[in-house]
Amino acid sequence: KDLEAQAAREEGPFREMIRKVGPDLLQKVDRLGLAIVPLPGGHLGYGLMAEGRFDEAALRQALGGQEIFTFVEAEGKPDFSATVLRGGAIVFGPRQILAKVRGIAAGREAGLGSNREMLELLAQVGGDAQLWGGLDYHSVAEMARAAGEDKSLPKSLEDNPIVHSIRTIAFQGHFGDEAAIDLIGRSDGEENAKAIRDAVRGLVAFGRMSAGQDKAREWQDFLNRITVEQKGHDVTLHAVLPDKILGEIAGNVQA
Repeated sequence: KDLEAQAAREEGPFREMIRKVGPDLLQKVDRLGLAIVPLPGGHLGYGLMAEGRFDEAALRQALGGQEIFTFVEAEGKPDFSATVLRGGAIVFGPRQILAKVRGIAAGREAGLGSNREMLELLAQVGGDAQLWGGLDYHSVAEMARAAGEDKSLPKSLEDNPIVHSIRTIAFQGHFGDEAAIDLIGRSDGEENAKAIRDAVRGLVAFGRMSAGQDKAREWQDFLNRITVEQKGHDVTLHAVLPDKILGEIAGNVQA
């Protein structure tokens, strides 16, 4: 409902999408999947897949029967487009990415099938997760560095071997009265994974000490419920966000 109200108030690609496919699309979404895709020149693309109780024929008709429909396109900026896959899932993103998605769906391109590390990490994501996705961090960072445009990290972390040991990242979210979020990162070795685990635990501990008495009880409880575990090359962070904190975060984003 909040997204629908925001779309009605603001101009932009999201509003154009709602106008075209109808506001009831959001009410029928069961799961969202997000992929961050490295592009030439050190740039990033994305694909957002929505799965739900959609009418495939109605969606295709709403998009004018086109394989890829572009809602918004402006010179010098990524377009915002959509494509409907067989079975009714709809994917949003730039046309360049959606063309690859359709190629993968048709078996013309390998996609994730060629990335064993990412597949192994995504296998840890639950089938009932309402939000899930992954990031081939190593490939993205390598392409950015090769292009001389690695702006993803603060200067103090650019040469940190522990940070650069990260290979892939997966995430999942379950939403109800609270939001349970899991981040799963894979390092290139067990010792580096232990170092990442200890560094993240240190940051969480620092956050607990810094929160002080002036912070709301919800933030204290949130920090106390964060767990960070390591097994082999993998590090998992689990966090539970109460509804009040989710509301604060959403308010800050909209501001």
